[in-house]
Amino acid sequence: NGQIFLPEDSWYAGVSVEWTFWAWGADYFRQHAATHQQNAARLAVEDQQRQVDLEVRTAFANLDAATAAVQAAKEAIDSAEEAYRVTAKLAEAGTATTTDLLNAQSELTTARLNLSRSRYEQAMARVTLRRLTGD
Repeated sequence: NGQIFLPEDSWYAGVSVEWTFWAWGADYFRQHAATHQQNAARLAVEDQQRQVDLEVRTAFANLDAATAAVQAAKEAIDSAEEAYRVTAKLAEAGTATTTDLLNAQSELTTARLNLSRSRYEQAMARVTLRRLTGD
């Protein structure tokens, strides 16, 4: 009542829309950046999985190599013991010198030392593998 342009007993509804004109697509680029961050995180997880897989495979290979080195060191000891035994018999017979006997004994000692080192490397490889696999 009392308004010139509005008829009596009428209803009006309105909608209010707000848009920040100076945003220049900030929300769009924020969403775009979030998508890229999600992809980067997924790639980082995949990279970590590949690195763990590589470390475990390397640990298995190192354990295999250390086991082979132990076996080779045992065979070297057998060979050095036989060489020492033969050299000792030759020295008793007078055909080998004391220097030859000392060299054979030195080779036997070196072979035993190599076996100890190989066993140590094998133990370290086992520990590394267990650490990586969570055992």
